[in-house]
Amino acid sequence: MSGKKKSPPVDPPRVVSIGEPVADWVGVTPELVGVKAYNLLRMAIVGLPVPPAFVLSTSVCREFLGKESMDRTMVEQIKANMRQLESRTQKGFGGTRRPLLVSVRSGAPVSMPGMLDTILNVGLNGQTVEGVIRMTGNPRLAWDSYRRLIQSFAEVVHGSGMQTFNTILAEHMALAHVEDSRELDALSMRAVCHDLLDVYHTATGRRFPPGSHDPADRGCGGGVPLMAQPAGPGVPADA
Repeated sequence: MSGKKKSPPVDPPRVVSIGEPVADWVGVTPELVGVKAYNLLRMAIVGLPVPPAFVLSTSVCREFLGKESMDRTMVEQIKANMRQLESRTQKGFGGTRRPLLVSVRSGAPVSMPGMLDTILNVGLNGQTVEGVIRMTGNPRLAWDSYRRLIQSFAEVVHGSGMQTFNTILAEHMALAHVEDSRELDALSMRAVCHDLLDVYHTATGRRFPPGSHDPADRGCGGGVPLMAQPAGPGVPADA
């Protein structure tokens, strides 16, 4: 009988960074990070170009659901991973010159098309939208992306109905004499955003952006992992 002691079991990571050394992924499974993030990890392992991201594990989400709050240690881990994203993308979260926008996505151990929540362009606000305009040269894209974020944050995070939000958009379309929101110009879309901010405040009782506008504020829902990933280079992700 061997006298060697068995190595103690390794606790699965609570936060997994995509793009970090393979050693950091020991014990990572689809059950821990969800199928979407797990497949991105596999792609990164074989050397395929994958945007940097990080994932909160299912255990973190279960803890959040049980306590209805996130402990300080986890908040600091999220902030540290955000700083890594800033370093790897050369952009700043909340910055006004080269703002970093991230997509916050939920995941699951099995594929569930259309069933999981996603919030795009987290990081946009009244100041960073100007930075996106400078980066893209496309003011309409920037304001429309901001409009979509306001609506999706109200719906996904606060459970607000979309009827009032859609009514505001329809009113501006009528004023501009267009039948499709894609025909609204940048000035009209900016006016839509300003009106939607008032609707958001009325619907949620909070000003937008909430708190620090950090993905940590997104919380965890449904006991599934969340993944934060930068939007495309220089251009916000579109819905």
